[in-house]
Amino acid sequence: MIDGADAAKRRQLPAWIREGLEKMEREKQRQLEKEKQIQDAVHAKKLEEQEDSEAVNDNSSEKGLTKSRFVCCCFVQLHCSAAGSM
Repeated sequence: MIDGADAAKRRQLPAWIREGLEKMEREKQRQLEKEKQIQDAVHAKKLEEQEDSEAVNDNSSEKGLTKSRFVCCCFVQLHCSAAGSM
């Protein structure tokens, strides 16, 4: 992370400044790790949602009926039965 020239310059700095710089670097590293965890979680959630949607698509194609056809068939059956009772 720090090359030889930077390390030599840092040793010449007062201890309280070096400590402050080290603390800032640790905080920056924690923030980067936190952002990476968030990105990984978002990516994992997207993959899970994609797999779920693919599974739903596979299941609906296996049934041979889509939701819209099912609703349409139910409506026709209800409409026909209501018309027949008149």
